[in-house]
Amino acid sequence: MAPDGDRGAVHGERGTEHGDRLRFLAPLRRRAAGIDPVAAPDPVPEVDPVPAGEPLLARFVAAARAAGATVTTTAGDAVPDGIVERWIREHDVRRAVATAAPEVRPVAEAFAAAGVAVAPPSIEAAAAADLGITSASALVASTGSLALRSDVDGRLASLLPPVHLCVAPATRLVPTPGAVLRALGADDVPPGLVLITGTSRTGDIEQILTRRVHGPGTVLIVVTGA
Repeated sequence: MAPDGDRGAVHGERGTEHGDRLRFLAPLRRRAAGIDPVAAPDPVPEVDPVPAGEPLLARFVAAARAAGATVTTTAGDAVPDGIVERWIREHDVRRAVATAAPEVRPVAEAFAAAGVAVAPPSIEAAAAADLGITSASALVASTGSLALRSDVDGRLASLLPPVHLCVAPATRLVPTPGAVLRALGADDVPPGLVLITGTSRTGDIEQILTRRVHGPGTVLIVVTGA
């Protein structure tokens, strides 16, 4: 092996290593050999990226839209008139799944009244649904993320259908992802907690961004009481 890990090649059981692979593995090999000490991790600064005085709602809407979500705000507790029918037309919604959250119920009823078959989010129903309706335990202003607890908000309705509709009140706005974690008490840690930021996307080793692979390709967010 070249001593600096930057040139030459390493021959082993798995063939020849060279170029970027050598540069990537060189620090690990040096540490394993005791050449380089293991550095202490940098402390995580407690920084609030939302400037003082900036409304959390405005920041959330801008960040969520930048991440590819469609955001609607409403002053009342109900979604705007006509929007359910528009979603049905635009996304060809025939079947939907909906969680039992109180803020989800009237929206699910509106879809059902418009002729959509709405069911609780079992694996089979969610996999066959065109749209999943959930709420969120928190709306993260700095990133435009939805924080969903597996024990309250569920996971199936937000993951399996191609369209995810989230309805949540503005009172659940928080400034940062850290605020979501700090709000959890020792006796209030959910089995699962996920932050959803925009539409589904993934990138392979070639850094090619692909959408609609591991989750919904469309995210609709309604912030009520705004």
